[in-house]
Amino acid sequence: RERPFYECAARTGMRLGELGGLRWQDVDLRGGTIKVARSWGNPRTKDDEPRTIPASKQLRSVLTAWSKNCPKTDEGLCFPDPFHGKMMDKKRAWERFQALCDAADVRRLPLHALRHGFATSYLRHGGDVWRLKGLLGHSTVELTQRYADDHPLDARGDVYRMRFKPQDRSVVGLDEARRNRPKTDGRRGKSAETVGTRVGTKGGR
Repeated sequence: RERPFYECAARTGMRLGELGGLRWQDVDLRGGTIKVARSWGNPRTKDDEPRTIPASKQLRSVLTAWSKNCPKTDEGLCFPDPFHGKMMDKKRAWERFQALCDAADVRRLPLHALRHGFATSYLRHGGDVWRLKGLLGHSTVELTQRYADDHPLDARGDVYRMRFKPQDRSVVGLDEARRNRPKTDGRRGKSAETVGTRVGTKGGR
């Protein structure tokens, strides 16, 4: 019953409060989008700016199955507290996540680690920092840049994949320029044609 909540957190990078306030009316399973419009019952997000983020095929599959079993609430919450059917309590969500870490025999992590993991994975798979800023709902790109600074990207692979083909215009243009470059006589790089003209002019005087 808790898997959809953690799947959504890991695959969208949404904040804990945004997940707690998410309603089914904000989830478009057919279109594959999630509208993040509020947090912990507030009619706004942390940065006071609603945003729309994509939902992957895997996440849509999980949410589609969950929508048929999700407890009904007056607000139409996607992830209501399983004990009382209201908005999930922040403390209870944190405690349950710690219990899951213990059950999986892994080091205890804060729930925010799922958001952090989404951000770094997005960048490592070629994502753009500016687009990530919009996905995470950051007010400035400096906040988003921290994820790139914590896990610097290795650009060597991108450089190694670069290939120049014979038909590359930039390379062909360079070769043509070299072939058409006038020959020099060694005098400070002046062309023989230019030197000859000057000599002829001086002799004619």
